[in-house]
Amino acid sequence: MCGIRALVSDNRYNSITPPIDNNEFLKLMRGSFINGKYLHVAVGVSGGADSLALCLLAHTWGEQNGAKITALTVDHGLRKESAIEAAQVKSWLTKRAIPHVTLLLDQPFPRHGIQAFARKWRFQLLGDWCRINSVGAVMLAHTIEDQMETICMRLLANSGPEGLSGMRSNAVVGGLRILRPLLKISKHRLIATCKAFNQEWVVDPTNQDTKYCRVKIRQMMPDIEKTGLERNKTLRLASAMEKLRDAFDHFSSSFIKNNGGILKTGIAWINMSSFEKMPNKFKELILLRLLISIGGAPWPSNKKKISRLIDILKREKNGKTTLGGCVIEKTISGKIWIYREIKRRCLSVVIAPGAKLRWDNRFEVFQNFDKKLTLEPLGEQGWRKIKEDQTPSLSDIFDFSIPFHARITIPVARSLDGDLIIPHFEGIDRKKCERSSNIVSCDFRPDASWVRGLKA
Repeated sequence: MCGIRALVSDNRYNSITPPIDNNEFLKLMRGSFINGKYLHVAVGVSGGADSLALCLLAHTWGEQNGAKITALTVDHGLRKESAIEAAQVKSWLTKRAIPHVTLLLDQPFPRHGIQAFARKWRFQLLGDWCRINSVGAVMLAHTIEDQMETICMRLLANSGPEGLSGMRSNAVVGGLRILRPLLKISKHRLIATCKAFNQEWVVDPTNQDTKYCRVKIRQMMPDIEKTGLERNKTLRLASAMEKLRDAFDHFSSSFIKNNGGILKTGIAWINMSSFEKMPNKFKELILLRLLISIGGAPWPSNKKKISRLIDILKREKNGKTTLGGCVIEKTISGKIWIYREIKRRCLSVVIAPGAKLRWDNRFEVFQNFDKKLTLEPLGEQGWRKIKEDQTPSLSDIFDFSIPFHARITIPVARSLDGDLIIPHFEGIDRKKCERSSNIVSCDFRPDASWVRGLKA
């Protein structure tokens, strides 16, 4: 049932919990904006107290700093009341002159893993809207309690530094810049902030549904803290793990820079002799990171599977195996090649004229033809066609020392009459592309910033 929390029904935080004011929020924003200023920022607004407080604070901040703020509500359709709640949020924000858009999820839900499914599509919808509307980032209202729950869930999942570092205040997820300025703020203060703005909010009953792991942990948190795993200790652990994760990223970047490479077509390689000299733990670190970026997977591969992969690479002189949506090929030339496994998950998509989209969670794509095109992996048939047509400038894209099955993974565009179009694989210059006709641009842009800095 939909619940609108009336202002008079809960006065616990009026006197004892201070709201966030504009000066404090400005400091929080400075802590999240690492990469400069954005002219247009979206705010994810579910209708709860957390997200509404963030939206109201962001709106004031935007007016003071020359940034347009747009509220986005994703209606998953999980509950009958969700459409009513989205309409209520729109009504509240419209009265405050805050632009609001409802994004509808039109996908059948699985029987299991509903929360993970909803999260995946929530980021997909937010990212698509931001890409189309040239929005630089999305703010999300995750709080210190959310961070605690996330770290506890990852402890239970036996995560390493990547998981135990928790959520970042500034991160990229599926190509979408995510800002979380409230990670050090308690939910109580956001409720107090809503009250200070004289703003009602929606109460989502699924936040109390113990069939979800996160809710179970949320209800256990008071007892967990009593055992000694207090909030400040957990956050210190997350901070230490974040520093360790950054150190691992730096190590991986340095190793690849000196002993391998990452191509602008989304293919990586490692010098086998240098790789074999490292301890297994460091091999795991590098492979884990490369598999995520080259395979486009949202989560790392199982560590046991990576250990088996290391054993295979050590045992076999040459050959291929697969893991994490990638093909890992060891060649007699002494290189390990990592490229996309196109048969399993790399799908064709239709792109309209002027469309901007993220393909396979790896490439940012822009097309400026005057007709629809299909974006897909080159494949064996495509390779035969460009060889027959003697397509010029193949050497600009293909190093013929690259294994054949790696070469045919690159994205290409195909017209309805069957013509193949080799995209432009440099970084996307939006202004240049939009002024030019007959341009398809693909920018290999995985979420990991250390990988993007190594493209050759």
